[in-house]
Amino acid sequence: MEAQKEMRPAFAERLKELNNNGHTLAGREFPDNGTLVDVVTMTPAQWHAVPDNPRQRNTAKHAERADHLLVPHPRHANVDAGLLPDGTMVKLDAHTRDYNWHEGRVPPPPFVRVSRYHVDDLAAAAELYMTFDNKAAADNSNDLLYGICREQNLDLSSDLLRHHKFATALRVANAMWSDGAVGKWSDDRLVELVSEWNPELQLLDSCDTSKRRWYSTSTAGALILLKAYGAPARKFISAIQNDEGLKQANRKDAVQACRDYLSETKLKKQTEQQRSTIIRTMVACYHQYMRGGTYSTVAGAHGARPISEKNFREWVENMKIRNS
Repeated sequence: MEAQKEMRPAFAERLKELNNNGHTLAGREFPDNGTLVDVVTMTPAQWHAVPDNPRQRNTAKHAERADHLLVPHPRHANVDAGLLPDGTMVKLDAHTRDYNWHEGRVPPPPFVRVSRYHVDDLAAAAELYMTFDNKAAADNSNDLLYGICREQNLDLSSDLLRHHKFATALRVANAMWSDGAVGKWSDDRLVELVSEWNPELQLLDSCDTSKRRWYSTSTAGALILLKAYGAPARKFISAIQNDEGLKQANRKDAVQACRDYLSETKLKKQTEQQRSTIIRTMVACYHQYMRGGTYSTVAGAHGARPISEKNFREWVENMKIRNS
């Protein structure tokens, strides 16, 4: 990183200019986050040595579908970086171009022009990254979740979560837990919620859950149980995953009842009300599981019944108080 540090005097001169022109807040040693500091020239090899942004998506995966970057263009030589107070840099964009050049997929340009923007720290660089990311080739929710989990050191390995296709489950879980509408999130809100649900995601991942067994709404229900009860709920979820339920004559235990119910509802397109019913049924099954109770299967295929919406809301509020 010596090449980066040698550029620091130019940054100091630019700081004087910015201060003289009133571009900084009173009392700040450095300009505001996102302020353009300077433009420097680097070789592709030097650019490759600049660390990736902490929120960068799966670059190799994105490169496979970014066909437009396989045709060299003069504009591809324009890249952006965050400049930290110690003079080192972090990429704000052009991760995929760098990957293609380094892997020999595309001939690199002789040099790149690096527009450098001040960032206070890596967290500021991650936030600024969201404004530079190319929305035409934009992060879908899977890509975005990959980058967020990478930034938060959330290493997911289960078949269900390692593909980072749980944005809907997270939206549904949070809405049910907070009594809000599912709706759509801003990217910043998704970052916050991955952080808020990080312990539950880790616990769910430790159950070695599979895509074959779980879908968005049941995943949301599992996250809610883990939010409420923590590690003790893990045993119930693992039992469903591993098909450890018991059925005898016209009775079945809560694990089997919940598993049968989730299998029955898996392929149905669900409204918000149906999602609520599924999650409230999962909660009822867990409560029956804790009591060691069983279900009669005479009246229905699975025997499980949801708790009421009123009781669910009271339960959520009680769990929030208990866990506070």
